[in-house]
Amino acid sequence: MDRTKSCYFLLPFLFTLACFVGPTWCQTEAEILHKFKTSLTNYGPQLEDWNASGPDPCTGDDPNWTGIHCSNGSVFGIKLENMGLECVIDVDTLKGLQLLRTVSFMNNSFTGTFPDVNKLVYLRVLYLANNSFSDAIRDDSFAGVKAL
Repeated sequence: MDRTKSCYFLLPFLFTLACFVGPTWCQTEAEILHKFKTSLTNYGPQLEDWNASGPDPCTGDDPNWTGIHCSNGSVFGIKLENMGLECVIDVDTLKGLQLLRTVSFMNNSFTGTFPDVNKLVYLRVLYLANNSFSDAIRDDSFAGVKAL
């Protein structure tokens, strides 16, 4: 077998390995958002349409899910304001949304330390006013973020 053919056999193996090493690479946006929803408390009926087995969050530029903003069929933004949501914001899950540029969780009851938004390196807009974070914003909170 020549070298080119052996490379083609190696590609599926590498893709499978990537799914185990970095599982968010293999998750759909619906699965990522549903996982984020399950980390929330008090979401009530507002996020009923956040269902990984239902329609995709986006159809072109049109959102199918509450609070989602879309661009070319991908999640571009999340706006969940004034919903009484509670929890520590699960940034590790949200970083799986590769095109996420804007997040607004204003006027909720998010708690814990200020989220590590530096993990959302492509984020451009962030609104977190009027929540219940337990500490000050750390100096490195935005390290690695390209522009905000």
